[in-house]
Amino acid sequence: MTNAIFQTHYDSLSDLIRSIGDRSSAGRAAAELDGLILAADESGAIAEQHLTEPQSEEAVAAATLVAFALQATTLYPKVLNLLCGENSELQAGARAGLRLSNIKSILHELPKLAGDAQPSARIAILDVLSFHRVSVPVDMSSLLTLQDPDSRCLLLESLGRIGNIRLVASFSQDTDPKIKKAFWQAMARSGHPEIVNVCRQRCIQKQPCHDAIRFMGVIGSPQDHSLLRQLASGESTATAAIEAMGILGATELIPDIVTAIDNPLTSQAAAVAIERISGRMVPRSDPPPPPDHLTEEELDFWFHPGDPVPGAAHQWWKQSRYDFDAGKRYQAGRCVSDDPLGAIFDELPDELRRDVYLRERALNFKQTPDWELETWPKYLRNPSWAMQSTR
Repeated sequence: MTNAIFQTHYDSLSDLIRSIGDRSSAGRAAAELDGLILAADESGAIAEQHLTEPQSEEAVAAATLVAFALQATTLYPKVLNLLCGENSELQAGARAGLRLSNIKSILHELPKLAGDAQPSARIAILDVLSFHRVSVPVDMSSLLTLQDPDSRCLLLESLGRIGNIRLVASFSQDTDPKIKKAFWQAMARSGHPEIVNVCRQRCIQKQPCHDAIRFMGVIGSPQDHSLLRQLASGESTATAAIEAMGILGATELIPDIVTAIDNPLTSQAAAVAIERISGRMVPRSDPPPPPDHLTEEELDFWFHPGDPVPGAAHQWWKQSRYDFDAGKRYQAGRCVSDDPLGAIFDELPDELRRDVYLRERALNFKQTPDWELETWPKYLRNPSWAMQSTR
């Protein structure tokens, strides 16, 4: 294998690491990694190059993954230096690579480094340890004063993974959009006993929290249907409420969603909700041309899905309503009420599985296994795999 061919496989692995929670991407990433392992000398040389003269987060992540897959112990200090360094992008790359690697050989070093490292590096180390479900022998309360939103979000996710309910709850009033979303996921993952009541209260406060409304779709019950209908009637909360109805997928709420497709304010959210519940696309009109004032860069990101066709949605429900049992919840056309983490779980699209899992974790914490959905698919049911095996 020439260096040029190797670099192609290496670049492909770099591109795939970010979406490792997607089973298709993970399968391709595993194939690329297996191919690189077969060319150990070339792989190790380019991994060393990317760790010595790092250029990007993705390249560092791939180099870390290759280094640990090859058990190239001479490269481990380079990875740890990047993990503990001040460059946040390169630190994130080392962290992402270590999440997907067998870290058993450096496990004794990480707690020592966490004790001496700067706050952002300590959080990065905590993230790696908590991701592999290793006990974290570090006082984390002192890290709560950090102001950087990315570091705080990473800390919050780690606290959720290790089940530190008290410190997770301390993020409840954070105003950063990224943290507000991560807060509810951490509450669910940690099994906070008051998550349902807290979420309801945040939905009905003077200025309702849209993230709380959407998360009510994850953890809601029949007694929350009236709340979601009430929120759907308010102009400022209507879109979030319709989104929540789609996430909840309750049969009794489908007529409300179908009706909402007639309202221009909620038509897009209603179409997405129907597609999420049914697993079928809602017909749409041709998208309009982009606005004239957009720059070339803005045009690259501009997207309009086209307006949903209300008549088609009404016709679908008229023909399909008997396919949905009363009192049940549906996602992608499958019932997720009876055994959501059983065989049906693996049939669901990747983008829906997280919410299905977090619901069970939040509402049935003691009976729900501790899974990690952003790792190699074969290890999602065993987050501590890296302590027990070689990849």
